[in-house]
Amino acid sequence: TIPGFTLELPFGRNRFDLGFRTEILRYVALGSQNTENYFVLARGALDFPGGLKITLKEDFAHTNQPPNSELTGPIESTTNSVGPSIEYALTRQYSIGLDYTFTHVSFSKDTGVEDLDRNEHLVALTGFYKIQPKTDLLASFGYGRKDFTNASDRNVNLYLFLLGVRGDITSRLSSTGWMRMSASTGS
Repeated sequence: TIPGFTLELPFGRNRFDLGFRTEILRYVALGSQNTENYFVLARGALDFPGGLKITLKEDFAHTNQPPNSELTGPIESTTNSVGPSIEYALTRQYSIGLDYTFTHVSFSKDTGVEDLDRNEHLVALTGFYKIQPKTDLLASFGYGRKDFTNASDRNVNLYLFLLGVRGDITSRLSSTGWMRMSASTGS
């Protein structure tokens, strides 16, 4: 059972969204693995005349999912992501954006996976080219860093390059699709 809600508060060109969802998992034969997962999202978007857009978003998840496919059974964790972004329309066809995302991942103590606790940082610079009134082509370069709290030998630098399309499918539904190329190096 997955109940949830989203509250959308538009005010003029701006908006605020708040959402909550829970996954209630009940197993017929494995009752010891019954669990609940919780998800909260918040997003504020300011759209100023003149082409400036500022967005702040936060996603929080408290789950019991194993961190990889090699582990089985519930492993409690929390993930919190916070990210501001800014976009500016240089002309009618060209825009540029800067995004930052901070993610904190933490696993419950005494689970044997505490070495996967980490802080992640990602900064991306994106260029947009408008091909239709509500459709943009985009190219983005990003740099990221994963710093593991208890196992610094796992630290890694990430380099991302994305090509994609962003647009409105309907008046209430937007989508972004991209092709991702990435490279990483150890600390």
